[in-house]
Amino acid sequence: PRQKLWINSENGSSSANQPRNSSNAFVPVPTASAEFIVHWAADMGMLVENIRQWAVEYKEQGKRELLLRQIETKYGTEAHEQLTETLRRYTTTEALDRFGEWIIECESAEELLQRVRASSNGIR
Repeated sequence: PRQKLWINSENGSSSANQPRNSSNAFVPVPTASAEFIVHWAADMGMLVENIRQWAVEYKEQGKRELLLRQIETKYGTEAHEQLTETLRRYTTTEALDRFGEWIIECESAEELLQRVRASSNGIR
């Protein structure tokens, strides 16, 4: 059996042995094995990395939604429908930023569609 660590809930002191005086507020706390700590630390590292990745994905999704609103506002519903799937294939922040620049630069939906088709292989 794993050894317990006794913690005094009143003052935070600890003891490896059960205190003889039961009037103290010592409570048993299981100690963690080194193996458990290593696995816990690895899990926390993976969690931190996942949170970072989720933040990037959330930011990119927000950009896509904003770009689609801009397309619909400037060029109409038909252009929005035509470009929705195309825009989902743009997977980096830089590519989404470039797409946003095109919305500003292009005078018509057709010009924007031509720009997208012309560069569809090089900007994802």
